[in-house]
Amino acid sequence: MIDCKPLSNRFNLCVGECRKTSPCQQLCFDLHDGTFECACNQGYRLDLNGYSCIDEEIHQIDNDHRYHQFDPSSSSSSSSLGTIFDKNQNRIESNQNSAESATLPLQYSCNDVECEAGGVCVDEIKQSDREYRIRCKCPLGRGGQFCEKIIEVKQPRFKSSSYLALPTLRNAFRSLRIYIEFKPNSYNGLLLYSGQEPNLDGDFIAIILREGFVEFRMDCGMGEGIIRSDLPINLNAWNTIDIYRDGRNAWMQLNQGRQIFGHSKGLFSRITFRLETFLGGSPNISQISDRIEVNNGFEGCVRNLKINDRLYDLYNDTIDGIDIEQCRSDICKQITCLNGGYCSVIDTDQNRKQCICPLGFSGEFCEKQIELSIPQFNGSSHLQFIGLGEQETLQSELLMIIKPNHTDGLFLYNGQKMDRTGDFISLNLIDGFVEFRFDLGSGAAVIRSPERIAMNEWHTIHASRTGRQGWLRVDDQPIAMGLSLGGFQQLSLPLNLYIGGVPNLQHIHHNVQANENYHGCIQRLIINNHHLSLLKDVLSGTNIDNCQHRCQTKPCQNNGYCEPFHHQYHCRCVSNSYFGKHCEKGLLNKANQFNHFGTVCTHLCIFFLSSFFATLFSLRFRKTSSLFFMKQYETMNDEESEPEPNPMFYGNSFLKYTGQYILDQLSGPNTIIHLNLRAFRIN
Repeated sequence: MIDCKPLSNRFNLCVGECRKTSPCQQLCFDLHDGTFECACNQGYRLDLNGYSCIDEEIHQIDNDHRYHQFDPSSSSSSSSLGTIFDKNQNRIESNQNSAESATLPLQYSCNDVECEAGGVCVDEIKQSDREYRIRCKCPLGRGGQFCEKIIEVKQPRFKSSSYLALPTLRNAFRSLRIYIEFKPNSYNGLLLYSGQEPNLDGDFIAIILREGFVEFRMDCGMGEGIIRSDLPINLNAWNTIDIYRDGRNAWMQLNQGRQIFGHSKGLFSRITFRLETFLGGSPNISQISDRIEVNNGFEGCVRNLKINDRLYDLYNDTIDGIDIEQCRSDICKQITCLNGGYCSVIDTDQNRKQCICPLGFSGEFCEKQIELSIPQFNGSSHLQFIGLGEQETLQSELLMIIKPNHTDGLFLYNGQKMDRTGDFISLNLIDGFVEFRFDLGSGAAVIRSPERIAMNEWHTIHASRTGRQGWLRVDDQPIAMGLSLGGFQQLSLPLNLYIGGVPNLQHIHHNVQANENYHGCIQRLIINNHHLSLLKDVLSGTNIDNCQHRCQTKPCQNNGYCEPFHHQYHCRCVSNSYFGKHCEKGLLNKANQFNHFGTVCTHLCIFFLSSFFATLFSLRFRKTSSLFFMKQYETMNDEESEPEPNPMFYGNSFLKYTGQYILDQLSGPNTIIHLNLRAFRIN
């Protein structure tokens, strides 16, 4: 059975299968797109009907025929439109394999083809075998022979004529970081470019493949500089390219190998970007081929593009695109990540992949929406915050409460530069030891805890530095101290702060010595006396799940906030109308009298309703004639007891007492104040 669909008012496209009952007289070939094509043995040529074979010695096509003579020395070859027939099932031939002919004869044209969805019909020659064909170049999101199919593209596959257009780069005139994961099918091609003018006159950058090597080209306005990789790419395999440019200087790193340095000519150090950022090719590559010395686009797949900390969605972030297909060879095609998640390959050889989920979603495919309370990290996770910046450059103080389940992992990092140099500060687990490292620009201080910490238990990490001097205390272990090298005293950290890991370990300072991200929970973070909310203050995050904790059960009533401390918790009541362990008790206000557990206060009642952990706290005022005593009990008692909250002070806190009864006790010649307290800092 032969199935034919109208191609235009003149031609049909016929599809079918080569079976034992083949419609072809001699040879039949199944094509990859579901069509078939007939051919003939040596000495025969295919009849115009597309099925029969004619002996060349007894049949000669009239030279005045409106179609050119078919070359009998070659068999029929496929085209992207399959086998073309006219309405009377007469095949229309082309001299497809004639290399001698200066102009290939055209038997049909783009006038006979209608491409859907804004697709454009093109006449082209496949250079590998000089095959002539017409086909439809489809816009992004469309595929098929006539762009009739809607396709989903998560990881694009490029042909030599493809390209994606991304928005114009902003705030990249002075420095730029580009990271690409790509799988090339050819040793030559244009991978990425942008610049000032459409023909790349003036400023520009370009990443090209040339004879199997990667070249990064840039021009700041006074002459082009070229950085070439020292090793070739891996064909038909995934490669990574990492490029950093600062002014007229730049380096490039292929497949995590050696960094190759270079610079553009002249003294200019800025690049003006007015064009879109083109990935995989160009809408008019002939216009720029002389400038970049490449005349075709990239062939292969791209699965990650990151520019200046922005990870691009190569479908939703695009402005335009042509001839883009889904990368069929990628193992990520086997899964679909939901809710804005994306697939990341863990191990290509073992076919291991995972979905990277945005904040607020979890699960194997990011299918679960979760309400986060205490973040849990799995080695591919991180939270991103505003960096420490230029504040507190002489002094830094960090307090964290963590529960690791793996002996190694980076759980805090803030740096100055993205080229693995400059200042940084970090907290890391190495073989169960906690390491506090910082570098002020002339050499890192490495301070390690005296003892290993236990896994799956909560620990308090307290790290501090003043100038070059640093110290670290983990739980009740002895304090460890150390000095950074050189004479610099100040710490500059303009980049973002990362908690629980970083997006790419290859982008952190080389002196951090971290090989993997953190696995476990992080409960609390205090930086320079500022309590950082791990969920409210976050800029972004990936692959964050909930840590198992009592706060997950939402024990606090009346909109109270569950404040964890190690494996226990405290309910912080948000309204002054409630108190109690779970904010379950209301305060009765009747003629300025408060009933507190059966005792009526007429002069002064103080209830500490918003607090953190503390031990026994008492405050006494003594005069010769009288004694005023107020006492609050320890909060972290057994669940069976009836605890009351106690105040905690953060260095900028205070309580003010204005009741006349207290003022009377403080007046007179003799006053004794007695405080029981627990301090967390020596000053």
